[in-house]
Amino acid sequence: MDMFYKIVTNIFGSGAVILGLVTLFGNIFLKKKGSDVLLSTIRSMMGFALIDGGSAILCAAIAPLTQCIFEGLNTKGVLQQMFPAYTACTAAYSGKIEIVFLLAMGVNALLVRFTKFKGFALTVHLQLFVAATFITFLSLTGLSPVVIIAISAVCAGIYNWAAVSISHYYMVKTDMTDEFGLFVFDNWGMVLADGISRILGKSKDAEDIEFPKALMWMKDTFAAITVTMLLAYLLFGMIAGVDFVQSLAGSQFWWLYLILEAISFSAGLAIILYGVKMFVAEIIPAFMGFTEKFLPDAVVGLDYPVVFQYAPTSLMFGFIANLFGSVLACILMGVLNFPVLVIPGIQGQFFLGAIVGIFGNRMGGIKTCVVSAFLYGFITLFLISFMAPSSGVLFDAGAFYESAENPMIAFLLQKVFLALGL
Repeated sequence: MDMFYKIVTNIFGSGAVILGLVTLFGNIFLKKKGSDVLLSTIRSMMGFALIDGGSAILCAAIAPLTQCIFEGLNTKGVLQQMFPAYTACTAAYSGKIEIVFLLAMGVNALLVRFTKFKGFALTVHLQLFVAATFITFLSLTGLSPVVIIAISAVCAGIYNWAAVSISHYYMVKTDMTDEFGLFVFDNWGMVLADGISRILGKSKDAEDIEFPKALMWMKDTFAAITVTMLLAYLLFGMIAGVDFVQSLAGSQFWWLYLILEAISFSAGLAIILYGVKMFVAEIIPAFMGFTEKFLPDAVVGLDYPVVFQYAPTSLMFGFIANLFGSVLACILMGVLNFPVLVIPGIQGQFFLGAIVGIFGNRMGGIKTCVVSAFLYGFITLFLISFMAPSSGVLFDAGAFYESAENPMIAFLLQKVFLALGL
């Protein structure tokens, strides 16, 4: 059994390996030449590695900003950030999480094969997060481990299938692409943006905003994001205090440290987008070969960054609006003496806010982009505060997943089983 856990964790728990295997077999099924199969497999794994590496740089650049927010607001609470949350889950439920992950892929495949909705999740680390969420909440119900694993696998598989199907619907509706969908955790944010667009109507497309000549540099995505992040660092750095920032900077000048961290953030994003282009160019054709053999008409669900290319300006507006909504919710929790204060992790504000902003802009323009991303951030923090006390090891570790979407499903299931006394 230990060897099984090790195989599952080291091989099937690796996104690069899973996607490399899909590319390999997909190209074989397409009957490509051996050299082309090898090159495509290497390029898809390299693309994923670039996405992974860029995300690591981006997350490392975010960490000091999070610390400044903690210090500046003079508060502690549950940190809204996926990786600390997942670490807490794996420490308690390692092995079970990986089993649920594999079984959920099987459930997802069956749903694709036998229903008219064809979403197939292929974002491995996010699928592991989903498996961990269901295991964590259901482990507090008193059900037997086998039943918990079975229920978690079925629920995770259904969620994965539904999430990709919903995102694909909105990608087609907004004229992005019909070749793939997303497997992300803010599908309700897309629904929210759809509703807001119906209320506010059409407004100017964020991508068509004509900046004054002095601000034309803002049309460059990376320059605009660098400056935006630098302003955020400076704002919260000054609130936290120069002495605190200097303690983070070490021997560097504190102001130079903030500049370099802002540039690192944009560099991480640039690496992610380059990796996306390389990865998507290989995985989509290969996946078609794979699905033609096993899952006809399946629509692959990929990670957040694959849609960043469609609307770089609304990405920035969505992030900023989501950040403001989240910070306002955090401040209100402090003022109202909420028993559980949720601290924005910034990473979630970027990725989740970017997605809601992009879809909001495509549906209704800049107004929908900003309003829907703001409300998404604001509402999410209160939902997390409501769920956190029932999250077991997550609450004990002082961390929670960035989205309230799949945790809310797991939370409601937990309450149902506790009420039934099973």
